[in-house]
Amino acid sequence: MACIYKRFVQLNRVWSPMDILAVSKVLSGGNSDYVAILSSGFAILPDVTTMTEGTTSGSLLTVVFHIIDASITPEYIPFQSLHAMYHIVTDTISSIKEALVSDT
Repeated sequence: MACIYKRFVQLNRVWSPMDILAVSKVLSGGNSDYVAILSSGFAILPDVTTMTEGTTSGSLLTVVFHIIDASITPEYIPFQSLHAMYHIVTDTISSIKEALVSDT
């Protein structure tokens, strides 16, 4: 499920990965309480501090992920989880950057 919201000065992209088996159970009349919807997304905004006469020389990127990992506790985050989160964030930011640079 994805939604793109555009305004004159910003772009928001929000998505929520969903488990197809859980969704099919709900569509068959099952309990929707067991479907996890963890929205994630990003927003691109102009850098207001660099605006001069209505033009910008940069933009700000905000990326948000909701991640569930049963092995994480407040005191301990396993290395594998940190490694996976690092790659998810860096790959997403690289993809956004590549998409923006290729349009110019």
